[in-house]
Amino acid sequence: MSRRGRLTGGIAAFLAVCLAACLMLGLAGCQSAGEQAIEAGRQSASAAEGGLDLEAQAEAAVADLSERLGMDAGEIEILEARRVTWPDAAAGCPRPGMVYMQVLTPGALVRLRAEGREYRYHARGRSLPLLCPAERAVEPLPESADR
Repeated sequence: MSRRGRLTGGIAAFLAVCLAACLMLGLAGCQSAGEQAIEAGRQSASAAEGGLDLEAQAEAAVADLSERLGMDAGEIEILEARRVTWPDAAAGCPRPGMVYMQVLTPGALVRLRAEGREYRYHARGRSLPLLCPAERAVEPLPESADR
């Protein structure tokens, strides 16, 4: 193969790798790399077990908040735990500047109260719920109550 042919082939391979990387980053753009790795591990574990039921998702949210606040889980009140449909793949907790797939996304909403303050946990499907800051929280679709 001529030098020009090798150069053209090398450029094509480089462009293919760049395109693949851009596609992966674009599709995974809803979380930082570290959070994506954690979420992927959590979802893999729950998928291997068939996913979490709503009660297990609520218990996981309580355990997480208990650890974050350094308080006994028994002091945390579950205000609401229900299956919902989120309006997009952000699961009701979009990050500024991120782009999400515009698909209806089944999941769960868990609302907790601790020390007089409310906390929201959002989940996609039957995965572990993640804490969603109030300033980013989006309500699920209205018709998604208790499925």
